[in-house]
Amino acid sequence: MFSKLKFESFLDLPCFGLHITEKFIRIADSLGNLTEVPCGKDKIFSVKKAVKQANLRTPFAAISIPEKHSFIKFIAHGGDPKRRIRENIPIPIKKLCYDTYEHNNHLFIAAGVKKIVDEYIEITEGAGLVVTAIEPASLATARNLKPKKGFVLIIDVESAGSSFIISSSHLVYFTAFRSKESLPGKDQIVLQALEYINFFEDRFQKTIDGVVLSGEELKIINLENLEEKIGRPVKIAKEPAFNTAIGLSKRPNKKQ
Repeated sequence: MFSKLKFESFLDLPCFGLHITEKFIRIADSLGNLTEVPCGKDKIFSVKKAVKQANLRTPFAAISIPEKHSFIKFIAHGGDPKRRIRENIPIPIKKLCYDTYEHNNHLFIAAGVKKIVDEYIEITEGAGLVVTAIEPASLATARNLKPKKGFVLIIDVESAGSSFIISSSHLVYFTAFRSKESLPGKDQIVLQALEYINFFEDRFQKTIDGVVLSGEELKIINLENLEEKIGRPVKIAKEPAFNTAIGLSKRPNKKQ
């Protein structure tokens, strides 16, 4: 996704999804095989261990950066994209890696802090792999959990905090990250979800049709009477901890 990477020749090659979190290294390959190993202080060693355990036949990896270090914006388009980035992202553009595209007179912006992007590329390449793509974790998660029609709110709960992602079948409209410290109670995540639902529905005049729960720390959400509290159908993702890795492995290439 980020324009930092222009390895066009790699897009035809099979790759696997590599998701690095604070606690785990997760891999999903193109055949649907899933691998998880604990993430130690030496992340390069942990990635090597995961790759060996996964018995991969390709060195080509699509990777993600943490949501707390990335930005997704879907805004009314007007003027130069770089100017719109400066207006909507609170970090100097020279410190970002970013990509944009237009959709129905709106501008979609995906950006990540360059220092963090470089760090994750260094970890991956240090493990002997080739980075074919890098994107915010929310885009990969949404790719795997997007609805066939309508709009869905994805709540992805990781050890560092919770991501709230609103997606249609073809586009991520909204993302937000809240740290674990900012949502201390089990009901706080639900209350925050309702706030984002109301914001989206008021701004875009669209209806959120359902909620999908994902992530390695789902246990911290109070599931009791959750559908009644949110007022929409709620389902738990099939592989809660692996959705980012799976979404990365599903990145389209030129042949698709």
